[in-house]
Amino acid sequence: MDRNRVALSIVLALTLVGAVIVATRNPDVETTQEIQVEEKPPVRIGVVSPTQESDPGYRFLAQLAESEINAFCNESGIKYNFEFVFGCACGMAQEAQDETRRLHGLGANLSVGYAWSSQLCASYNGFGEEHGMSVISTGSTSWSSCCRKEDRAFRLHPYEGELLAPAALMIHSRGLTDVVVLQRGDSWGDFMSEGFCEDFEDLGGRVASVIRYDGFIWSEQEEHEGAIRKFMEDAESSVKGVVGEQGVEGAAVLALSFTEMAEILQMAEEYPVLLNVTWFSPECLSDPSPIIKNASEAAVEVGIFACRVHMPDNHIYRRIGEAYREEFGEPLGFIEANVYDGCWIMALSVIEANSTEGVDVCEVLPDVATRYSGVTGRCILDEYGDRIGMNYDIWGYFDVDGACESLRCGTYRYESDEIVWAPDPVPDA
Repeated sequence: MDRNRVALSIVLALTLVGAVIVATRNPDVETTQEIQVEEKPPVRIGVVSPTQESDPGYRFLAQLAESEINAFCNESGIKYNFEFVFGCACGMAQEAQDETRRLHGLGANLSVGYAWSSQLCASYNGFGEEHGMSVISTGSTSWSSCCRKEDRAFRLHPYEGELLAPAALMIHSRGLTDVVVLQRGDSWGDFMSEGFCEDFEDLGGRVASVIRYDGFIWSEQEEHEGAIRKFMEDAESSVKGVVGEQGVEGAAVLALSFTEMAEILQMAEEYPVLLNVTWFSPECLSDPSPIIKNASEAAVEVGIFACRVHMPDNHIYRRIGEAYREEFGEPLGFIEANVYDGCWIMALSVIEANSTEGVDVCEVLPDVATRYSGVTGRCILDEYGDRIGMNYDIWGYFDVDGACESLRCGTYRYESDEIVWAPDPVPDA
């Protein structure tokens, strides 16, 4: 056997050398490739944050990962050294591409970040693919073809279509048989509506009607009052028909909406039939405050149950989450946690491939990710490089001492493909 190569088969929690140290510091991962032990120059990996507000968090988590990855390499006899270099997209797709070009010029052929789908598409499709890069997105969710394809761009956030089966099961698990779908009248709304209808009907449910609306009408309500009234009347009429056939206990509303959800709920207070049934949404709004501020009574009345990625309670999450909270005074979110995990997965893929070339790293990265378990838990990627197999928490709106609050009230478990409702809703930890 070549004396300059050593075989690695490592599960970090069970590492024979320095097991106690490694198990308390590093994610759980296996790697099996024989690794060159000659000294190598630092491997530069780019980290591109989406906004100026998020940039400090991205830097903090990447630097934390960098120190731990290099410590892991030293302790394991792996002669790689990693250096993360930073850029900020400042909320713009073109800026994300410009930063990718700059970091690539500094030797970063691999990159992590691109939390917005527009930034991912502009950076990878507009530059990275042509220059042989491999990239990991921390937050892109788009179903569009520029993101959802076989390439060297990987996504650690499940894409939007992954939420449809849990949403269908969530409604079905409450014994609700007939759904009225209210959807944005755009390509996103059509995609989500078609996918949900198929999944819900496969469970034996019925989609009574799909009612489309133009998203822009809610930002100019006075100008589009007629269109808004027509939409609300159609929605009420459809729900009234379902209730007449199945009763209140069999009817539900699925809202495929963005931030206009608050305005729709506010208007629904004038249409009491709509408030007599339970409402659902595939995914929680990232900021529920508009609903709580503008439509709290309606929200409590209908529930608006929706999914959010479940953060596992493991030793890595507790450790990294505590460090993040101490630094920024707020809990570690899923997308931010993906920064730390993305840095580890990219570095481990370099080690596994024994190469910094994007094409080589791309070949091993899905397998490395599958064997990796970090802050956000396991990381299984599908044929498009998108994350699958996630658990989700279910959140809804409840009255708490006279005030509307968003509370966790159930869980979707991927392994058993079931919804487990909690006996009592609880706030976030």
